Parts: sequence; C-alpha cells; structure tokens
Amino acid sequence: MKRISFMKQEDIYVPSTMLAYQCSQSGECCGGWEIGLDKKSHDRLSYVLSRNNQKRLFKDTVKKVDPGDEKAKHGYYSIIQFVEGKCGMLEPNGLCGLHKNHGIEILPDICKAFPRLIYKTPLGKELSITFSCPSAAKLLKNREKIVMVKNPDNFFFAHGDLYYCYITKEIFDRKDIVQFYYHLEPHFIEILQTRSLTTEERLILLGITVKRLEALDQPTIDQINDTIQLNRSIIQQSFFKDDIKQIHSSIDHQVFLLKEFVNLRIPSVPNKELKEIFMYIAKTFRFDQADDKLNESVEIYTQYYWDYYHEAKEDIDHILENYLVFFILRKTFIKYTLHEAYFLTIFFYSLIRLLAMGLAIRDKQQVDEDLMIKAVWVIEKAIGHSYLFYQGIINFLREKDLTTVSHAITLLKTPDKRASKKEQIASFVD
Repeated sequence: MKRISFMKQEDIYVPSTMLAYQCSQSGECCGGWEIGLDKKSHDRLSYVLSRNNQKRLFKDTVKKVDPGDEKAKHGYYSIIQFVEGKCGMLEPNGLCGLHKNHGIEILPDICKAFPRLIYKTPLGKELSITFSCPSAAKLLKNREKIVMVKNPDNFFFAHGDLYYCYITKEIFDRKDIVQFYYHLEPHFIEILQTRSLTTEERLILLGITVKRLEALDQPTIDQINDTIQLNRSIIQQSFFKDDIKQIHSSIDHQVFLLKEFVNLRIPSVPNKELKEIFMYIAKTFRFDQADDKLNESVEIYTQYYWDYYHEAKEDIDHILENYLVFFILRKTFIKYTLHEAYFLTIFFYSLIRLLAMGLAIRDKQQVDEDLMIKAVWVIEKAIGHSYLFYQGIINFLREKDLTTVSHAITLLKTPDKRASKKEQIASFVD
C-alpha cells in the first residue's frame, strides 16, 4: 500500500499508543453509518471513475446532499450509498474497489484518515482515534501511559484536508478558561493516568478540578499553575481517599440516565448486532418498564455490578484509562464548556460499564479485557461519531438540571453492596 506522509514543515503530534495501529482490512469500518463526502472528494471520485468507464457506478452509488439538509451543515456534499449495510464501493471479497483499482489517492478524505481523527491546531496537526474500528479498539489493551510524540519517525499515512476540529490561535486571546487549554489538557491526562488512585477517584479529582477552574472569574496562568500544583499535592495525601468515601452514592441518578439513553437510542441504531445488544440491555435491566418501576432497575444494576464487574476492576482499569485519555484528546473539553465536557466524560464511562455488565450477563462470564473492548466498540460504533447525539445528551441534562459538576461526581460512587437496594427515586424522576 502506498502511504503519503504529512508535509515536513508542519508538526504532527501523535499519541504513543497510535503508533502501533494497523488496519486489518476487515471491512467492518465500511458499514453501519453514512460515508459523507466533501466536495473535493466528490469531484475527485467523479473525475477518476468517469475516465475509467465507471460513470454508472458513480451515478448509482454517490448521491448529492440537499443544501438545506442537516448533513450539509456538517460538510457533507454527497453520500456514498450502501448495499446491504455496506459501502457500495466494496467488492464481494469485502475489500475496497476504489483503493484496489485506482490507488489510495482517489479515496475520500474521510476514508483516508479513518479511524484517525485529525485536529488542526496552533501547534500543528494533532491526532486522536475512534474505537469504532475493531483494530483501533484493540489498542485499549496498552498498559503503558500514553504520551504525545512530536513528529514520530517513520509514521506515515494517507490523509487529506478533512479536520474534525479547528482550534485557532484566537483561543489564546479569549478571557475565559479556554485560553489555557494547552496547559489544562496535559494536566487532565496526568490526573487520568495517576495509577495510585482508582479510576473513579481520578474522575472525581478531575471533577473537583473542573469546578475549581470554572469558579475563577478572570483566570491567570499563575492560578492555573497553582491548581495543578494543588492537585499534585492532594494526590499524595491519604485524606483525599477518605474524603471521597464520604461522597453520597447516587446509583438511582446513574441508572435513570442510562435508562433514558438506551430507550432513546435503540430505534435509531442502524447495525443489527448493535441493536440486539441494546435491546438485551434494556430487557435485562428492566429499562423497558415505566419510570415508577425504576427501583427494580436500580436493584438489578447493583446486584449485577457486584456479581459480574467489581472483581474485575483491577484487570480492566487500563482499558478505561486509555479510553478516557483519548476522550480528552478528541478535544471534548474545548468543544463544550468544562462542566458539560466533564459530564459527557462521566456519562460515557457509566455507559461503558453498563454495556460491559450486560455482555457479561449475556455470555455468562465475568467482565474481562475482551468484554470491555467490545463494550467500547459498541458505544463508539453506535454513537461515538454522532455530534447530534452528544448535543442531545447535553440538552437532556440541561432539561433535567443535571449539568453541575457536583451532581456528576455523585454518579461515580460504587454501588453500596450493604445498602438497601430499594432506593427512593420518585422525587428525582418527577
């Protein structure tokens, strides 16, 4: 396969884990969603296929997007049509006909980059990755701490002009906390990779940090550095873990949000296997019942957490750590306010845990590495690429008045095995 490097005059920053990525050519990534084309990719396909007596293939497979369509607002000029759930450009053996017959240069920019996510920033090009690709999801097994590698040797891949986010130099002129993003991002990652703390303790410290940062009226670099040094001091103190134990456990809120998500998402899941998994989750945890029966879901969730998940925590923490680090590297904390980005982080963490438990129950086994990776893949495949869904979660949280950092932190506590499972949740549901 011919590979094309980035231009040398522009720096590129790559998470160390991604250096090991290799496409398995399974074709799994070429189905389950729409493949949108920008105008440049559309015109390139039209030109090459027309010159090679494949006008009919182009006409039957590529359809223009109405300028007034929501897809057009996200840069889609046209869409490649699917045949039996797969890209219409695939050959019967599951390999890409465009790549095979015309070379990698003809591929749409989105196909060249996938599953890599490319961000155009003042530092250069920064990469992250989506775990909706099975080969990418396997990178979650990495047990080394992730670091950003600048201009790594022998790192090449085909790319185009498609960027998932533009971060302009103007952010440094802003007066709010965002101006210090490149001081905060590495510290947020540092917190999430503090292995003397459990994953939940790290996320709680991240939430406390977000709350402290948002309380700054006119933040300065000295205040940012003071916050970072304070966190490093807190991590070394035993009282931090003791204080965390005093935080009220609120499994009812967590289960309510997960129930709302599962029931909201099932009808729109395009992939049959993914839909079956979500339907199994809904049935197993009684999410298909009325809200006044939610206490049954809370009881089942608590029981299954201890039966299938808790004993495996130490063996799977590295997978969650890696996922959360990449969640930050996708610039989540610059696309949204800090507290909204934090709540999204907690929500997806909780959702992964729920799906891992559901898969373990279905397969009659304890949660392990492979089940965790499967859970992440399911979530990424179903919603990880959907900006509209992310915004829908934010809107739902605003509607329920659940967007504060303090409220999000209560969703992180481990279900209390000794507590009464019949939690009083009617007031919350109302």
